[in-house]
Amino acid sequence: GRGVLDDKGPTVIFLHAINFWLQKNKKLPYSIRFLFGTDEETFSSDVKEYLKHYEEPRFVLTPDSDFPVPYGEKGIIRFTISQKIKNGVFESINAGNTNNAVAGKAKAVLKASDKWIDTEDSRLAHAIKINRLENGCLEIVANGRASHAAEPFCGIDSVAVLSQFCLEKNIGNAEELAFMKFLSKIAGKPHGEGVGLDWKDEHFKDLTIVPTILRYEKGAISQDF
Repeated sequence: GRGVLDDKGPTVIFLHAINFWLQKNKKLPYSIRFLFGTDEETFSSDVKEYLKHYEEPRFVLTPDSDFPVPYGEKGIIRFTISQKIKNGVFESINAGNTNNAVAGKAKAVLKASDKWIDTEDSRLAHAIKINRLENGCLEIVANGRASHAAEPFCGIDSVAVLSQFCLEKNIGNAEELAFMKFLSKIAGKPHGEGVGLDWKDEHFKDLTIVPTILRYEKGAISQDF
């Protein structure tokens, strides 16, 4: 399942490594403690809880990534951009379910109407499906392919598909279309080139920026990055 390489495999390897030294029955210069964490991708609350009760380790080794080659890791900034909407045509918009992945599917529900949206003439027809819901609303489903936020170029951003389709078909009021225009400039362009954020340095190369969770609730569209 998910996480076999990151980090179930390394966990098993470290258990074997510790067992190796136990079998040697040799006194080591330091005690070894194997810590299992479960909150790496969010706020590392497990580490904070550990340090409340135990002394900070003198040295820590993490069996993550391509050990022992990496010497550093990109920093992470998480932020949200929102737009308040008045009298919008959307009932709801949802995409993504985690803050470290490209959204593989996006759904937008339009308020009940007799109108129908034809996709046959769209360049995005292969990735868009329209459904009529029981309450009379129209649902737009944009299909992409999920990938880790560290490798967004391995996926297809459904937020890009949805925003481009809405612009193509002029779906939304002025505020909604303005937000869709912004999303179309940044979604699916993993180095921020659409909004002038394509920056790089010697060690970490290109910046990566990924729109992750998209939602429309309480009169505002919000996009996490």
